[in-house]
Amino acid sequence: MDWTKSNQIRGRAWVVRDHKGKVVFHSRRAFAQLGNLHEAKLEVLLWAIENIYEYHFNSVIFGMDDGDLTHMILIPKAWPNFKR
Repeated sequence: MDWTKSNQIRGRAWVVRDHKGKVVFHSRRAFAQLGNLHEAKLEVLLWAIENIYEYHFNSVIFGMDDGDLTHMILIPKAWPNFKR
């Protein structure tokens, strides 16, 4: 995700694939008024999780390649500003 404070609107998407890798569902959304890069990354992940839950998908694996976001999830005490 590219981030600059001057342009805080970002578009993101997620996909659900079946066991063969075929895309069976997707969603996209624009995000605005996010204060910083970490907040934007976390908000996008929470949005994806909420969508998966609302659509009653089971046996979901979330994949991501962002070290900071992974660290926020695995060691939340290190990121006290991001508590809900």
